[in-house]
Amino acid sequence: MWAPGLKICAFGVRDDEREALENIGKELGADLLICQKEPTLETADEAAGCIGVTVSGQSMIDGPLLDKYKGMGVKYLTTRTRGVNHIDVDYARKIGLRVAFASYPPSSVAEFTIMMILMSLRNYKQSMWRGQVNDFALSGLLGTELGELAVGVVGTGQIGYQVIKYLSGFGCRILAYDPYEREEVKRYAEYVDMDRIYRESHVITLHIPLLPETKHMINDKTIEIMRDGIVLVNCARGELADTEAS
Repeated sequence: MWAPGLKICAFGVRDDEREALENIGKELGADLLICQKEPTLETADEAAGCIGVTVSGQSMIDGPLLDKYKGMGVKYLTTRTRGVNHIDVDYARKIGLRVAFASYPPSSVAEFTIMMILMSLRNYKQSMWRGQVNDFALSGLLGTELGELAVGVVGTGQIGYQVIKYLSGFGCRILAYDPYEREEVKRYAEYVDMDRIYRESHVITLHIPLLPETKHMINDKTIEIMRDGIVLVNCARGELADTEAS
């Protein structure tokens, strides 16, 4: 049970998560302050008197903001995301502010990834658009069977591994890349270098953290290596891909 009288401020709260946060606050007996504003220096005073702050992934939590929270008595900072690239974690550690991130079952993201791959291969988005105007013509909607393709999975952590297990049921050839290879992955996939991922895959799906060395890993140069008509799925961090590249 949360100690009585301790307060938490939740920044950047979306309408769809408000009820869940409020219920968790009640279960813990915490005094939870809901703030739809994003965390910035200008909104920091919303957390006055709070021991903890929780944020979404939409704002940068940098040194000056961390100093502000620390000076107000905040001891804990959590992000309602798996990634922490929007938080200066090293600086937070330096000033003694503890940081935690969200954990969730890898199957949820893995299933969404498979859905995105299938929708892309089957031109389902275009089909839905046509159906909304009662156009059921099949011209231009010829799809591709996943089992005939090579799929490159970049990152074989919890989510990437789950994606690979799901893909194995389709009979496709699975190529995998991760600097830390896992024996259990080798039951379903072949570990290769990134050059082979780019050159041989019909589909590439990303499941890695956003780091300085992975930012814009999908760019003009790497796209040039890929097959024409490749399907790229990114259910990780948006900045892994340079969306202006072609």
